[in-house]
Amino acid sequence: MPEEDRICTFLMDEMSLKRGIQYDPREDALICTVWDHDLSTAGTAMVFMVRCLRARWRQAVAFFFVNTAVTGEKLLEKMMTCLGKLKECGLKLAAVTSDQGSNLTYLTNVLKITPEEPYFALQDNDGVAHEIAMLPDYPHLLKSVRNALLNHTILTSKGLASWSHIADLYNLDSAGSIRLCPRLTPQHIAPPPIYGKMRVKLAAQVFSHSVTAAIHTYVTRGQLPSTHLVTASLCSFMNGVFDLMNSSKPVDVVPGRRGLTREKAAAFIPGAIAELSSWKVFDQKQKDVTRNFQCFTGWRTALSAARYLAFQLNFKYLLTRNLCQDSLENLFGLLRQKNGFNVNPTGISSCLQNLYM
Repeated sequence: MPEEDRICTFLMDEMSLKRGIQYDPREDALICTVWDHDLSTAGTAMVFMVRCLRARWRQAVAFFFVNTAVTGEKLLEKMMTCLGKLKECGLKLAAVTSDQGSNLTYLTNVLKITPEEPYFALQDNDGVAHEIAMLPDYPHLLKSVRNALLNHTILTSKGLASWSHIADLYNLDSAGSIRLCPRLTPQHIAPPPIYGKMRVKLAAQVFSHSVTAAIHTYVTRGQLPSTHLVTASLCSFMNGVFDLMNSSKPVDVVPGRRGLTREKAAAFIPGAIAELSSWKVFDQKQKDVTRNFQCFTGWRTALSAARYLAFQLNFKYLLTRNLCQDSLENLFGLLRQKNGFNVNPTGISSCLQNLYM
């Protein structure tokens, strides 16, 4: 395998399981996922995967079951053990990606991951330290920003952005025969409690160029007040940040979606981090609740990690989509389909074990 194809990202995430014993008629057997600690039924599966940053290969490398949620201490131990084994196999680990769960936040605190230094050192058996970037999963961050704006107002460098501005745009645009934002639906404006808020697509279509252009158009026509331009600016900014972190091709018709080069990282990312640092969130009583939302710090860390990798790796360009957890989420989707399209499947041990065959 070429050296460049050994450079990969380490992904980790949890999947909820359905407790209990079920009968599998295809195997004529009883299926039960067992937690090794006390042989009780498990409620969560933690899965580790590696994803190549250059080639298209990916591989689930480890999994284990826990009663409810894995503790931060145990996750740190398992992660370090797995990283060490992968390094012994000849893989070059460039980054670790996870969501912003409490146990995974514990890792960032212990490893002292900050937007200024988004990496930690992993020592091999010879005592040589190797720096690995660590960043949160940016699709989760995009949904978190949407959720923050959904029930609060966000003060940016341009002014106060509000979700009511998005609702005003939809109400005005949907009343016309020719729409400027045909993709916006009631689900975008009032996302359903569970699946609506979990879908990245709904958040990405709100924070888009078409929404930005539509607000500017209606303001120019005098059909929306000029205060709505602040929300348009926020949508444009989030669209640019998401495109930068979601590049999948070296060349694209949209310049922001092209592979991340060192020049692009140096020109865009410092300004984006500075902008995010200035944002504040206010509730309906105008109380500053910014500390309740970790997504803005998460975005700063993700952007800083992408810039770090762009300069550290000997790549002409970095396809940043390979840093996210999509591969792991697709695996979870396959497991749910194999077990009858269950949201919380059971008996996935045999399914996961087949991945190593």
